Amino acid sequence: MTEPVYEVAIIGAGPGGIAAAHLLRKKGITDFVILERADDFGGTWRDNHYPGLAVDIPSLWYQLSFNPNPEWSRLFAPGPELYRYFQDTARQLGLYAHLRTNSEVVQQKWDDASGIWRLEVRDQPSVTARFVISSVGGYINAKAKVDIDGIDDFEGAVLRPNAWDDDYDPRGKRIAVIGTGSSGVQIAAALSEQAKSLDVYQRTPGWVLPKIDFEFSPLARKVLRLPGFIAAVNMLGRVLMDAFMVVPIVHLLPRLPDRILARLLPLYDKWSRLLYRGLLRATVDDPAYRKALVPRMGILAKRPVISSAFFKALNNPNTALITTAIERITRNGVRTADGVEREADLIVAVDRSRDLPARNDLERQRLRPRPLLPRTRDAQLCGHCASAPAQPVGDRRTDRLRRLRVDGLRRDNGRTRGTDDRRGPPPRCSRRRGQPRRVQPLERADAS
Repeated sequence: MTEPVYEVAIIGAGPGGIAAAHLLRKKGITDFVILERADDFGGTWRDNHYPGLAVDIPSLWYQLSFNPNPEWSRLFAPGPELYRYFQDTARQLGLYAHLRTNSEVVQQKWDDASGIWRLEVRDQPSVTARFVISSVGGYINAKAKVDIDGIDDFEGAVLRPNAWDDDYDPRGKRIAVIGTGSSGVQIAAALSEQAKSLDVYQRTPGWVLPKIDFEFSPLARKVLRLPGFIAAVNMLGRVLMDAFMVVPIVHLLPRLPDRILARLLPLYDKWSRLLYRGLLRATVDDPAYRKALVPRMGILAKRPVISSAFFKALNNPNTALITTAIERITRNGVRTADGVEREADLIVAVDRSRDLPARNDLERQRLRPRPLLPRTRDAQLCGHCASAPAQPVGDRRTDRLRRLRVDGLRRDNGRTRGTDDRRGPPPRCSRRRGQPRRVQPLERADAS
């Protein structure tokens, strides 16, 4: 039997890869390698360094449990500080000796005969290992180009959050930010004071909740250094999360009858919008902006953006919120569907600038085909089931809540596919309830 080069291969040197390596060493396993396609630890905090970048979870809860940090500068740490934290953690644990940089794994092949994994690394010799831990991130692939018509005709600069040019000076420039997700909101808020003019193009309004952020004083850092204090804070945070989020949403709501949930969730969304309109009245001066910023989706339908600076930036006289659809990019700026062209020196393409990791990004093969997942059942999303992922058996409560949330979205947004009341209810799935979704086997690897 062929002996592998390593006992364990870890793919990715972000927070997940660091944690996996630490736990291996804690179990006495030191024969492992960390394969990283970039040049250092850090993951997304290494790759992203755009203006205004910061974590949207309090720093005291966004840290590795085995390396608590009492020296955070703020409650919500900025991106460069998080990058240094993960670098320092890897250095303290001695993980740089296990790191192989510029090693992009392009194929992951299981050899049944030898009982090992064969990892093909781009432009490098292959790596074999007994076990593989995949620690790749969720949003890892920057698109080769921005897929907006006319972008190649634009004579100015085009930047993206995960491909930012730190040498570019945005001061005094006419800037167009396309997209109002987390990155777009952070960038717009950071550049509003520097730009000559800032146009923020919004396609779909999202929930933007206040960020209660502040600097940690020297006294606060002394308190954080007290033995057991950070552990106590983490425990308190988990209790509060369980009490106000996990228990109501995961355990309570799915146990309620459908007829009650069908009435309760729309009322919950209406109450949330009422409070949100109050927030907008208190923070946004322009009534037209306030109306355009109210989300059409429910607050539980999508993760909210956390920012207290975005709404303030919209009050600046040089900042405009554009909700008209973009027709194309021109030589001098952005033209919207109403025919208006707004000039720009810099386009920040946030919307649709990232690809989700596809199956082809990291090809996995076995010599003997096996199913990807255990037996699954239909997600029961009626007219949307063609695009709904299969759910593991036993996830009935979560599946039922998800179905009701989609029904609620249909009621809230009449433009959603299959929601026109005049056409009747959306068609139901052709499979019987509980029938398993067919799972495609893995492809065979070449015998050679």
